[in-house]
Amino acid sequence: MATDTLIMFGDSYSDFYTDDNKRIDWNEELNRYVCWPRMIDKDYPLRNFSEKGCSPQEIVSKFQKWFEETGPKRFRKRNDIKLLVFMPDPRRMSFSFLEGKHSTLIADFIYGGGKRKSIHRSYHDWINKWVQYYVTWNNHYYIDEVKYYTFFKAYSEFFKQTVVIPTVPLKTNLKHLNSKNFTIVDWNMDDIQHRDHRKPKEEIDYRINHLTSDNHYVMYSKVEEYIRNGTVPNQLGFYYGNYKDK
Repeated sequence: MATDTLIMFGDSYSDFYTDDNKRIDWNEELNRYVCWPRMIDKDYPLRNFSEKGCSPQEIVSKFQKWFEETGPKRFRKRNDIKLLVFMPDPRRMSFSFLEGKHSTLIADFIYGGGKRKSIHRSYHDWINKWVQYYVTWNNHYYIDEVKYYTFFKAYSEFFKQTVVIPTVPLKTNLKHLNSKNFTIVDWNMDDIQHRDHRKPKEEIDYRINHLTSDNHYVMYSKVEEYIRNGTVPNQLGFYYGNYKDK
């Protein structure tokens, strides 16, 4: 039986970490790195467009570019492509004046920190005013959240099945968007990460995909079931409190 192809978009929770081999566990018996996206890539047809530090804006742009290059008509003729999206915090913004590849959270602009240094001085006054505007009109967060999820809902008709996994808790009730072939799961990766991490949330988690080795296998099995049987991933079965620095 032919296997469905998985198309994946996201941030560090689903990145290949191709530049980080030294920090990834190696399973001698299975002859593979313990990084669940790489494990999926080795066993199933996968196109992974995930990138560490990616914002929702960048994910939407990447998706549109890939979709248009692939050709909408092609999707009408096929019924073997599934979509999996790891949706970052809507407050993670992409601005052209930020140095490096990473986007940043609005909180970084408010409270300062390292991201301030990556902003050219000529933008400081503008960004301070913009942050005040965004925070004062609190509904911006909810509008951003809705627009990113409804974007993928609109495109779900082109795929056999679409699943969106929030990386942070949703502030808006979007259950009404769920349908036979489109699902926003009712759990989030941030919760899995920090229950697994057992460290203060303020502390940076440098682990690959922010998971322990054990939970890489759990995540692999959930995505595998989604590819093979269309089973929507749930939060059951993850291990908690096993913190390791890898």
